[in-house]
Amino acid sequence: MKKTFKSTMEFVDDYLKDVFNQHYPFGDKEKNELTLEVVNLARNLVYFGFYNFNELLRLTRTLLAILDIVQHSFSLLSKLTKSPEAGNNVLRTIHGVGEMMTQMVMSRGVLQGLPDTPPSLRYGKGHFLPDNEDVVVMDTKLKIIEILQFILSVRLDYRITYLLSIYKKEFGETTVIDSCSSFADFPPVPPSEPDIDEIAAKAESMFVGSSELSALELDDEGGRTFLRVLIHLIMQDYPPLVSGSLQLIFKHFSQRAEMLQAFKQVQLLVSEQDVHSYTQIKEDLDKLRLTVEKSELWVEKSGMYGSDELAEAVLSPMQDGENKPQMDSNQENNYEVLTKILERFSKMCCVNKKNRLQLQRLLKNMGAHTVVLELLQIPYEKNDEKMNVIMKLAHTFLQNFCKGNPENQVLLHKHLNLFLTPGLLEAETMRHIFMNNSQLCNEISDRVVHHFVHCIETHGRHVQYLKFLQTIVKCDGKYMKKCQDKVMTELVNAGEDVLVFYNDRSSFTVLTQMMASERERADENGSLAYHNTLVDLLAACTEGKNVYTELKCNSLLPLDDIVNVVTDVNCVPEVKIAYVNFVNHCYVDTEVEMKEIYTSSHIWRLFENILVDMATMCNTTERNRSDPLERYVTETVMSIIRSFFESPFSVNHSMLQNNQSTFIKLLQSAFRIYNLKGIISSQKSNIETCIKALADVAKARSIPIPVDLDSQVNALSLNVHTNAVQRAAKDWRSSARSRPRKEPLGSPDYKNIIEKLQRVVSCLEDQFSPKVQAEFSVLVDVLHSPELLFPEAARLRCESGAFMSKLIKHTKKLMEQEERLCIKILETIREMMEKKECFQES
Repeated sequence: MKKTFKSTMEFVDDYLKDVFNQHYPFGDKEKNELTLEVVNLARNLVYFGFYNFNELLRLTRTLLAILDIVQHSFSLLSKLTKSPEAGNNVLRTIHGVGEMMTQMVMSRGVLQGLPDTPPSLRYGKGHFLPDNEDVVVMDTKLKIIEILQFILSVRLDYRITYLLSIYKKEFGETTVIDSCSSFADFPPVPPSEPDIDEIAAKAESMFVGSSELSALELDDEGGRTFLRVLIHLIMQDYPPLVSGSLQLIFKHFSQRAEMLQAFKQVQLLVSEQDVHSYTQIKEDLDKLRLTVEKSELWVEKSGMYGSDELAEAVLSPMQDGENKPQMDSNQENNYEVLTKILERFSKMCCVNKKNRLQLQRLLKNMGAHTVVLELLQIPYEKNDEKMNVIMKLAHTFLQNFCKGNPENQVLLHKHLNLFLTPGLLEAETMRHIFMNNSQLCNEISDRVVHHFVHCIETHGRHVQYLKFLQTIVKCDGKYMKKCQDKVMTELVNAGEDVLVFYNDRSSFTVLTQMMASERERADENGSLAYHNTLVDLLAACTEGKNVYTELKCNSLLPLDDIVNVVTDVNCVPEVKIAYVNFVNHCYVDTEVEMKEIYTSSHIWRLFENILVDMATMCNTTERNRSDPLERYVTETVMSIIRSFFESPFSVNHSMLQNNQSTFIKLLQSAFRIYNLKGIISSQKSNIETCIKALADVAKARSIPIPVDLDSQVNALSLNVHTNAVQRAAKDWRSSARSRPRKEPLGSPDYKNIIEKLQRVVSCLEDQFSPKVQAEFSVLVDVLHSPELLFPEAARLRCESGAFMSKLIKHTKKLMEQEERLCIKILETIREMMEKKECFQES
């Protein structure tokens, strides 16, 4: 194919060199239209891959020379006709493109390789290119910018390829395969341990060139021409050209950051299963994307489409050498396709409640989440049951997609506004986005917390809203004090619409009726479940000894009301779990002493009721781990007994002496439960610590214990260590059986290959971090004094703040159209101001 277009490429090269030779390349208005078409032809040839990398570099020099206001000597033209040294070494091609950046970052002085004789201007002194050149000329320059952007993207691809080739080589020469990213066909060779430091050193070499590679630079001034051209184009009065030049200069000064970000997204297909998963995801994503894009043709909307119109809604496949998916004209089939794809994606992310990081990463890198996010924004009738099922599956996928995966959680967090709706599915997805992610929870805004509390006020008392608030106050076993304070403040401000306590006579009757109703107890989203979840949330807000929330909760739920509910004959274990847990964190395990719990009889009334529940459990012959009574006794009860008697505040009060009989009964009941059949190791551990706490108190307070009970305590204390060792050994054996089987000796260690790649990414991140800052610092210096890139005769236009004024004016135009570029410019300007202030202070 390239031979067919060889003459066309030669014509393009000759024509562009002819344009370069003119004193003013765009001086002939009649010829400018032809120049535009030739540059556009060159762009298309570049896009379709007719130029190899060396030819791209040569084309880059020609185009830069055309745009440069400095008149170059004939020697440059002769250099343009020479190709860089031949060879397939990827490293050689990369160095030539990146060397000028490294020189600017590392030296900040006069760049090497500048010509001895001063270059002449294309215009006389005092003249400059006019801002109002006709649109044809501006469009021509814009096409050249697009070519340069593409070339920099090709350079990025080369760098990623080079790094991966080094990584493969580090695992052993015999494991490297040709032109494929899959390791599936490797011969059975023991993999060598990759030298991560060596890989990092070679990665840095991509940005640090050598003299033998100087022929591959973008220009002969160490990048000075490239920057001068971009600065000059930014001064033009053609917004698309200015934006394109700014994007290019930001890309130019973020090479390491860009390479690192791209390398993080590399996905190795190291087994046949990975290849199959990739193929399946790609096929599904093509179908999903097409179906979402054409949703208006198949989503039911009342009164918008007739059956005849829908029957004609068939999209012909795109011809690209292979069959592309097409949308089915049958609505039912489209619903079915979406259902199967979303179910498949969800199962890939999570199986048996265990997340699969490899497939989560693969789905992320292939952009599955972005298509599903677009699916969620499709308008549809709320009574469309089939679309409601699709939306539920979409949310289920997003929840599994970010489960146990902080990177994916951060990705979805960027689309937070999409989920800040009253929808219950959105609330559950929000919960998964923040779940066990302390960084996101610490950064949560008051607006998000207020949203969910407000939803309870305006859209009903739904458990899902409270569960989200529970998620953000405790992350991975750690208490988030800042979130606890925010949630408590919002709850108190909301008042009775949110805080529902059945603490007066009439409402208490309602609570007892709900507890007596099996239907209400089984309803996970009912009023009883909401009340229990609310009490759990308040307890979670006080965990970790937060004095502010403790005092607030004391006023919300007094100890009298708690004891009345728990000791009621109709109280069920689910309610007792919530209330007793609340007492533990709000009254016992506290920052400041809550004297009421130690000086009154409330806690002992609770203990009397607890003894009844412990006896009930002992009289139950069959063990059921899902039984709320068993969970209440072995977890919640043991925890509050231990916390109360270990509390430093309990020593100062004499209520224990008056309740010795209850104390001894608690110790006896704990032993009875400990000796029950069917008690699992985690439950035994809770009971052991509780018994130890009671025994220590009895010894310290000289409480007489029956002889047989005392001997049991002594025997248990001797066996605790032995039992702990035995349980640890048993847990280790069971976990060993559940581990995935190792690969046979001699075959590739697929998991090791993937994990080591992530270590390489982490190492590169640490290594590149200071140099990423250095690149940005150089950009700030260049934009602060851009006139230094020009010969003295041409500096007038950029001096005295003219360039900065132009930059600020263009930024105002970008605020609504190109937000991302606008933010980059503002960040750079802020850095320039900070650096200026720093210099002024010094």
